[in-house]
Amino acid sequence: MKIPIICISSPKRNYGKTTIIEGILENLKNLKICVIKHSSHKVVNDYEKDTWRYRKAGAFISAIISKVENNAIMYFSNKKDVIKILYKIKPDLIICEGFKNSKYPKLMIIKNQNEIKEIEKIPNVIGIISDIEIKNLNIPILKNDPKIISEFIISYIERIKNDRSL
Repeated sequence: MKIPIICISSPKRNYGKTTIIEGILENLKNLKICVIKHSSHKVVNDYEKDTWRYRKAGAFISAIISKVENNAIMYFSNKKDVIKILYKIKPDLIICEGFKNSKYPKLMIIKNQNEIKEIEKIPNVIGIISDIEIKNLNIPILKNDPKIISEFIISYIERIKNDRSL
């Protein structure tokens, strides 16, 4: 069975990705969810950092990928290795924070109309999370509400499970 992967991404930093993922985890406590955070910073201790917040919110596993050498509690230097390891755990869902240029399906957070053009260049966007009115896009627009986003993710997981071609 294919394990669903969804990235929560944004064009820039400080768009609320961590908070959205925490809300998803709290809404989907009945699922075994693994979260992977992408970081360009040195990871020394995760206390009260995003990975710690994900575990506190209910993530089965919280991992971080960083290009910087460190002694992180969970450190993986190769993105493919992380996915392979998590597949062996057989979670119901893998959520990736960031990874906007990856091949994986993603929900993009946008805060203004100008960012729509940026989104068009990003691969495999399956939905937009925003509190602004957006028209003329052929993908779902989700209000920045953890319950709404979680419901979308549940329907996405069901589509993955039912589509044998994926």
